[in-house]
Parts: sequence; structure tokens; C-alpha cells
Amino acid sequence: MMAFPHVEQDQNQLNRYVLSVLGSVMLLSLAIEIYILIFYIEDSVSFLIQEVLKPTALLSAVLFVAALAVYKLQKNQEFILLSSATLMIDILIVSHTPVPFLLISLHLPVLLSLIYYHLPKLLYAILNSAVSLVVLLIFNSDIRQHIRSDTLLGILITLLIFNIVAIAVLRRARALYDYYIDDKNREGSRLLENYLEDLRSKTDPLTGACNHTAFHLHLEQMVRQSDSGLMPLYLAFIDIDNFSGINECYGHRQGDEVLRSISNILASRLGPHDTAARYEGDKFAIQFLRPSSQEAFDSMENLRKRIEKLRLPGMDEGKVTISIGLIPYAAGLGKTELIGNADRALAEAKSKGKNRTAISSSLHAMDV
Repeated sequence: MMAFPHVEQDQNQLNRYVLSVLGSVMLLSLAIEIYILIFYIEDSVSFLIQEVLKPTALLSAVLFVAALAVYKLQKNQEFILLSSATLMIDILIVSHTPVPFLLISLHLPVLLSLIYYHLPKLLYAILNSAVSLVVLLIFNSDIRQHIRSDTLLGILITLLIFNIVAIAVLRRARALYDYYIDDKNREGSRLLENYLEDLRSKTDPLTGACNHTAFHLHLEQMVRQSDSGLMPLYLAFIDIDNFSGINECYGHRQGDEVLRSISNILASRLGPHDTAARYEGDKFAIQFLRPSSQEAFDSMENLRKRIEKLRLPGMDEGKVTISIGLIPYAAGLGKTELIGNADRALAEAKSKGKNRTAISSSLHAMDV
């Protein structure tokens, strides 16, 4: 069944639009008849009753039924509207029998059905119009008397061509829609694949943290922004104390679990502008923003104490601790010097007994 999903979701609005078109047809017919009555008709009473009031009453009744369908029924409103459109055209044709070219107005239901972009509705409208044309020609002798055979043939050919074109237009529209959706899906898949590939290239496969490459790319951006005077940037290097001993004692699989657990803890403590990365081996790095050195130091200390409480299955009473080297960034320092200072701060924390946080002594060290 050929339909456009986005059109199907907005049926109520389309139905109200079709209803307004039917109301406009009735008002237009009434306006034309009143114009003719005022300027061209001598027997105004008879014309008023037969050509104005009677057709308008019938049209109003059909329009009322159509409105009830739109606002009261839960389904099939479209088919009732299309039937109402055909019936209104029939009323106008019968009311103006001396004007055979009104038969061409049987195009209207077909034209209205195209609004729905739905093949069954289009075929229903075509069937309605065809049945109406046959019934009018068979049972209305006045129409047969006032229409010439060549005129009738021209009207039939016109209706046939219009219906064929309407079906072709709908099928072409559907083909274009399908092509657009397929192209959009292909583009979406391509963008997703590119994103995933980029993510894989910047992610450490074991821990899920940023890898060494992503760390440097992000740090370069943060250094440029910090040189512009943003909130102070801090870099912390984190090293797992005695990690080689953990591998030797509990195995490399348990060592991998330690790395993953620490990475998860780091991620859970990050702010929206902070980045954690597995720098190399058992060494992690965090680049983050804090208002002051004391707050930066306190953040690292809280992290160190949280990891000190970490207990992993399979390690019995084995305790995991970390040493942290913390350094604030000074405008104009540059990435290379910043990393060097962080390494020196980490070495200082290691040299003073491990399981501690240290800021380089050249920058007012704080350690515990």
C-alpha cells in the first residue's frame, strides 16, 4: 500500500483542509448563482428556488455530513470526504444540466485525493467519479439531450488522461520519496560509521578512556583556550603503584581489571569539560578546569582516596593505590613544558613514598 508516513501522521489537518475546500465549492456556487439571479434572470422566484436554494440546501447537507465525519469519526474520514466531494459535484451537475462541461468537474475528487499521497484513496476517488459519470449519463435524460457525442467523447478522454496522469504523479512522488529516504539513510549510516571510526581511533580498547592520541589533541585545544584567559587548566598524571607486582601476583587478566576499574572511577569523577585518558601502560592523565590550585588538589586527593578503597574480586586483601602528579597551566607555558612539569610532579609523588598527590615543588608543592 503506497503511502507517505509523514503524511499519514497528519491526517486530521489534511481532512480539515479538504473540508474547507468543499465549503469553498459550496460558497462559490452560491455566489455565482446569486450573481446570475441579480443580473440575468427575469423569473427570479422560480430561479431562486430551483437553482439557488434547493442546490444550496443539498450541498449544505452533504457538507454537514462531511464535517461530522471529520470531527466525530475515528477512521475512514478521508473516504467519506472524497465521497462527499463526488456527491457535491453530482448535485451541481444535475442542478445545471444545460452546462454539460460541468462533467469535467468530476476531476475535483481525484484532485483532492492527491493531497493524501495514498494510492488506495486516489483509486477510490477515480472509481467514485467514474461511477458518478456512468450513473448521470444513464439516468439523467436531460444531460444526454444537451450533450453532443463528440463533446462527451472529449470529456471522457480528458477525465481518462487526468486520472492516468494523477496515478503517474503519485507513483513518481513515491519513487522520489523512497530515493530521498534511502539517500538519507545512506548518509546517516556513513556519518555514523565515520563517527564510530573516529571514536575507535581515539579510544583505548581496554579501558574505554581516551587514548594517547586523543589526549594530545584535546590538550592542544585546552592549552590554546587557556592562553586566551579561560578558567585555569590543570594536568594530572596518575600512576598505579606497584602495578607490575599486581600482574605478577594476580595475573595480567586481573591487572586489566584494575585498569578498567580505575578508568571507570576517573570517568565518574569528571566534570563536563574534563578529559581522562590512558596515557601509556598503567599511567593515566586527566586534564581539567578548576577555579584554584587548592580545589584542583582536593579533587585529586578525593580521587586518590576513592581508589585506595577499591576492592576487586580475586585480589584477596590486595589494595590498589595511585600516585598523582598535578600541575597548573601558566599562560604561555606550552603543552610540552606542561607535560614535563606533570611528569616531574608524578616522580616527586613516587619518590616520597607513593599513594600521594604532589604538585611540582617549583610551583609551590602540596603533598600528603
